[in-house]
Amino acid sequence: MKKKIGLVVAAILVALLATWAHDNFTVELPNYSPIHNAAWLDQNWTTEQRDWFHHADQGTQTFGIPYEWFIALEQPALWSQRQSSTIQ
Repeated sequence: MKKKIGLVVAAILVALLATWAHDNFTVELPNYSPIHNAAWLDQNWTTEQRDWFHHADQGTQTFGIPYEWFIALEQPALWSQRQSSTIQ
């Protein structure tokens, strides 16, 4: 019974703390007017060239790691297998 009361009190304290933190640490963003039109500077580019440039890959790589290795880092089974083998 004491455990349940302690959990209820802790839940209430966490809720109050979350409310206080939300009220004191949130920032009201400015209300900007919407953009109605965009002006493109003349750079002697065609529309297709401009669109390609703004959507092209800028050369970011995963530090030379092969894609398969990168994906394998996200597999939780690797950690559970390693952990169970070190415990035994």
